[in-house]
Amino acid sequence: MTIAGKHVILGIAGHIDHGKTELIKALPVDRVFTLEGHGTIVTGTLWSGSIGPGDKVEIYPKGETARVRGVQVHDQAVEAGVHALRINPGNIGARERVEALVGACADRGIPIRIGVNSGSLEKDILERDGHPTPEGMVESAARQVELVEGLGFTSLLLSLKASNVGMTVEANRLMAARCDIPFHLGVTEAGTVLPGAVRSSVGLSLLLAEGIGDTIRVSLAGPSEEEICVGREILKSLGLRHGGVTVIACPTCGRCEIDVQAIAKEIERETAHIRTSLVVAVMGCAVNGPGEAREADVGVAGGGSETVLFRHGESVERLPGGEVIGRLLSEIRSHSAGSS
Repeated sequence: MTIAGKHVILGIAGHIDHGKTELIKALPVDRVFTLEGHGTIVTGTLWSGSIGPGDKVEIYPKGETARVRGVQVHDQAVEAGVHALRINPGNIGARERVEALVGACADRGIPIRIGVNSGSLEKDILERDGHPTPEGMVESAARQVELVEGLGFTSLLLSLKASNVGMTVEANRLMAARCDIPFHLGVTEAGTVLPGAVRSSVGLSLLLAEGIGDTIRVSLAGPSEEEICVGREILKSLGLRHGGVTVIACPTCGRCEIDVQAIAKEIERETAHIRTSLVVAVMGCAVNGPGEAREADVGVAGGGSETVLFRHGESVERLPGGEVIGRLLSEIRSHSAGSS
């Protein structure tokens, strides 16, 4: 079996510890495993497991040993024409691995992200500190920056991520004070959609508001499109991203006379494709709604049997309950077409 036209895997038995160099006994040639997808050994009768990014298997003659080394998976990515690569200082391993990867990226003009994760810091840092710390994360990043820049490579991006919001924020603040390399921000393993969105919003907003951060990633245990939506809303809320429909809606109270939640969700869903900057308000009552949403371009406010359609805080039309969503969408599309 060949991998990227270069390496052969012939019957490996034993345990591959990701990020480490380890000797493995080679089995007879007829025991064949194949590498598919994301570097997973998926066939074989005596052993199965995975080789993580950054590992290469070299095969020696029958009865000798195979050594897990190098940057074979990264090699494939570079050859495939990826736009950028990430290396984790905590498990990239020996200096020669970094040198090989940097050389390949330099030849092809591919930038590298040095991505520190609190869950995979170098052993010496963890043994010294006892547990992950912002200072330890910064030390890990600084070491790798020094190594890579010492090789003459400067197309770098940095990320320092933890699942703990406070640790993420402090690590990035400390590192930003030490260098002017672009930063990629994220709270890693933030959780399911709701708590993950909250944690990501808190952590990223604190840093972005301080001018720290050039790209972001929202990491959620949920559909990928939710990550994108949360990230966009964070940027829009901070005034760092413009365009698209922003729906504002009042909370439930005793004056509410329409189903604010259902209307707002439907408007969000139906206008997700619009790139024109518009603020749309869905307010529960006609008494305070138009005034409280005066900055909205267009909106509706509940009014019992009839709902008020308003523009910039001024009432323009009264709508029967069944026509609210359709009429509001028509108004939004009209505004969008007129602005494009």
